[in-house]
Amino acid sequence: MRTALPTDPIGVPRRNRTLSDRLPTRFAERLSLADPFSGDPCGCGRRTLFGFLVAAGGTVALGGCTEPAAVHDAWGGVEEIVLEGDADGWRGLEPDAIAGERNPTLVLFENREYEITVKNGNGEPHAFVLRDADGAIIERHRTEPIETRGETQTLRVRADLGLAEYACGARPESMAGRIEVRTEKDTDVDHDG
Repeated sequence: MRTALPTDPIGVPRRNRTLSDRLPTRFAERLSLADPFSGDPCGCGRRTLFGFLVAAGGTVALGGCTEPAAVHDAWGGVEEIVLEGDADGWRGLEPDAIAGERNPTLVLFENREYEITVKNGNGEPHAFVLRDADGAIIERHRTEPIETRGETQTLRVRADLGLAEYACGARPESMAGRIEVRTEKDTDVDHDG
């Protein structure tokens, strides 16, 4: 006796579904990101809300922090950031706010000095670069390629509002992350309540 395959909410066997099968027709036209398996019939899922918050300039999550006090506590005393380059991206080593994260968002405070140390984790060439909001490499903020596993280079950076992202010069698609530069007024946090 054959057992029927489990089906999703719109009756398509899960093994045979395609993207057009997974999205109800009325939502496919507006390119909804809703997941039909989540039980969200209106198409206003978490991904849609996340996209809206990002587009509206909202703070979503920065190393597990969303409130100014939490961001300040996690990043306020940071002077050194350590990333390890591997085949699947930059992995955060230090500070604790990014430890273990792949291509983590880096939070810097305007006009503060930072040392960003990059380590080669796999023996493939990696060159660390900082980019502006237009994606252009900021020439004064780049390292020479590091090609030997375990080799490191340190880049000294004074944070300014022109910094937007970091990347690997050799693999900018898979090895890139955001930089959020906060102004000094963001550091004026009332820790007493």
